[in-house]
Amino acid sequence: MQCTLPEATDHKMTHHVETMVSETLERMARHYVRKTLYFSNKLMENLKRIYEYPLTIVEVPMGYGKTTAVREYLNNNDANVLWQRVYDSSITVENAVYNPFSEEIKDLLLSLCLFDSFTTKQAVHMGENNNADILLNEITGRNGFVNYDANTKTYQMHNIFTGFLKEIFDKKDNDYKQNLYQKAGHWCMRNGEYITAMQHFYAAGDFDNLLQAMQGSTLDPDSVNRLMGNLNYYGVSQNITILWVCLNTTKRLASF
Repeated sequence: MQCTLPEATDHKMTHHVETMVSETLERMARHYVRKTLYFSNKLMENLKRIYEYPLTIVEVPMGYGKTTAVREYLNNNDANVLWQRVYDSSITVENAVYNPFSEEIKDLLLSLCLFDSFTTKQAVHMGENNNADILLNEITGRNGFVNYDANTKTYQMHNIFTGFLKEIFDKKDNDYKQNLYQKAGHWCMRNGEYITAMQHFYAAGDFDNLLQAMQGSTLDPDSVNRLMGNLNYYGVSQNITILWVCLNTTKRLASF
């Protein structure tokens, strides 16, 4: 969706860049007849919101007309446009989305990057912040990377934003990461998500709570398969998985 612009080092170079971009856009325009283009009302409503955010991501497969739709909309609205190829999306996300937030919001977002989705209570627990609901309203009101689903009453982060936050998380010291993994593990175990709790406790190096999560879980084939796959992802040996199976088997036999 971007044109590649070489760095402009002098006036001649700048003129060359402007000419090159103009010719590039003209060649692109010759591939279609503008009168035959159709943009749905839903698409137009979404495009109108471009001006509400510092960064907008148009995400569809290659060849579906991302560049055409954005270019035509901006041209029809007399926008001043500079086409620039972005090689590192994390830089764009950091400058346009992450940096404008307060440190309090940054800390909250970072504490939640371990989850695919989360509730307000979960945010209070992970961020240790009783104002999490107010902060989440500010977050969802200022960008489209975090959305609230009223049906499930959960928040979801866009995977681009989650990936960016995890890059920051990975650079934190071990104490910070261990603390966050433990809090995530305790939340999951408290809510009966024992498999996920085991993953977090293992990542934290907290084997006492890992065994407690094992004892709280139930033995079934699907859980065994999930545990094998997920814990192996974290580098857990199959011995721990076998131990978990043995604990559950013993517990079941003892109940007879």
